[in-house]
Amino acid sequence: MLAKEAPTGAAGSTQYAIAIHHYARGLALAAKGQLEEAPKELAALRTIQTSEALSKEMVNFSPAVDVVKIAGNILEADLAARAKKYDDAIRLLKEAAAIEDTLAYTEPPTWHHPVRQILGAVQLEAGKPADAQQSYEEDLKKWPNNGWSLFGLAQALRAQDKMEAATVAESRFKSAWQRADVKLTASVIR
Repeated sequence: MLAKEAPTGAAGSTQYAIAIHHYARGLALAAKGQLEEAPKELAALRTIQTSEALSKEMVNFSPAVDVVKIAGNILEADLAARAKKYDDAIRLLKEAAAIEDTLAYTEPPTWHHPVRQILGAVQLEAGKPADAQQSYEEDLKKWPNNGWSLFGLAQALRAQDKMEAATVAESRFKSAWQRADVKLTASVIR
């Protein structure tokens, strides 16, 4: 992602595409430990988020500004969680999940992965397994066989010594994940 050129805003590039480019770069920079550079991408995204041009765009029948708010909140939450500012990260992710819930139904979904997967992972990292359990269960109401959330749910249940329920969640995860070629260690890759 860091090697990709930014959309220019001309010749078909939308403000939405430019904002999502900043989102992806910010996450990539944070994942590489470049925590001085990642906030610059967040600032650029937030500037686009408030632009009049973005307010006129739609993404899969949803306002582009809502999708960009989700992206901005996830990136800002990622940076907060890396700084161990878990309350801020959790608040931002809850806001993003609430926005995600308002997006128009499309297949595939407008937002590329459920926000509650990230929320649950941050809640686990923050030592809040009961809250994480609730986030994963909420996600599983919408996506019953989401292997990522099933994996996280099993972790949250084990952290609360709810071993019987954790075994059930683990069994559901194994069924959902049986053909996957990725071994999970968390409900989100950061």
